[in-house]
Parts: sequence; structure tokens; C-alpha cells
Amino acid sequence: MGGSGKTTLALKILAASRSNEILCVGCASTGLAATNYDNFDTAHGLFKYPVTEDEEVDLEDTESICKLHQHPERLELLQKAQVIVWDEFPSNHKNIFENVYQVMNKFYGKVLICMGDFRQIAPVITNGDRQQIVNASIKSSVLWKKFKVLNLTINMRLMQSQNNIEQQRRYGELLLAIGEKSGNRDADFIHEDEKLGKDLFGITNLPFIHNEDEAINFIYPNGEINPEHAIQ
Repeated sequence: MGGSGKTTLALKILAASRSNEILCVGCASTGLAATNYDNFDTAHGLFKYPVTEDEEVDLEDTESICKLHQHPERLELLQKAQVIVWDEFPSNHKNIFENVYQVMNKFYGKVLICMGDFRQIAPVITNGDRQQIVNASIKSSVLWKKFKVLNLTINMRLMQSQNNIEQQRRYGELLLAIGEKSGNRDADFIHEDEKLGKDLFGITNLPFIHNEDEAINFIYPNGEINPEHAIQ
């Protein structure tokens, strides 16, 4: 899950490997995530597959997605690498990974570390429905069974705060309840709304507003603006 220390763990693995003269390379599925590391590339930059938003790419044609053979120097680097880290991995289309897997000779002789939170951004399928998005997930790939899954379960980001520890703990439970669509319904995190036909999530220590009338009454109690919400 987000905040559980994936980046910190990856940095330590990379540092330990490089201190033992092990060649490591890494990438992330987004440029923003890549900035968390030194000398990381985006996934499409490292493995030379196109950005589907910029180019017309047939992701069903798994034989032509990865263009590494057109970049022999990059392919040579990847072939010599012994450790490869791939961050924000769950947001990739499964066909991209399957093609990279074949071009990279099934990552034979390498340690491939893929990280991410499946509660966050799923593969983007233009105008796709739920079934199409799930089918595009790496979990739907025939290669998923080859992964060994390790879970980090403690929210280290929240533990760093020394203020309002109990509030931080409840906020962490709220995030898990939303991500898993589960949790203790008696904890005021999840409320079933039969009229709306969906779950409502209450944010700790914040008012729970259901409709426009409640919002107006909150901001304008008794017809006058609430001074707590006036623009200073």
C-alpha cells in the first residue's frame, strides 16, 4: 500500500547490490515516480515501448510492442544487468510486460523487483469497462503465477508523525477500508446508502455532508455565513 516503505526498501536493495558491484537498473511507470530514485528512467524509456497516449499502438499485438532490438546499446545494458527494479508496476498493461518478458529472454539470470499498490491507478483503457480494465491487469496475465508476492503492511508514512497518533491510526484504517472496500463498519468509516446505491466514506474529524441542503446549512447556519468559513 502507499506509504508502506516500498521506495525506501528498493533504495536499500539497490545500495546493497551496488556496494557488491552488482549492476542494477531501474524504472518507474511514471516520470514522477522515477524522480524518487537516482538514475531511474521511465518504464517506456528503459524498455523502449511506446507511450500509448502519444502513438497508435495495438497492445494486442504483443510481438511488436517492445522496440529494444532497435536500440542495441540499451538492450546490451539490460542483458548485463543483474537486478532490475520496476516501480508503479500495476499500472502497466499486461501485454506490455509479456512482450518485455519475451524480449528480455524471460529475465533469465536476473532478479526482477516489481513494486506498486493495486489500490491505486489501474491500466488505462480508453472507454474501457470494468471487465476490460481487469483483463488488462498484470494479475490477469499468465505470467502472474511466476511472481512471488511480498506485502508491506505497516503505514510507515503515518508513523513518522508524532502528533495526534490516534488520529493518524484511524486515518490509516480509513485508507485501508477504502482500498479494500471493507473494514469495520461500526468504526464510522463506511456507510451504506441505499438511496444512492453506493458506500459513503466518512473522513475522520470532518463533517459528513450528504447533500446540497446540508452543505448550505453548514456554511450558512441560520441563513448567515459561518465565520469559521469566511474568507480572511
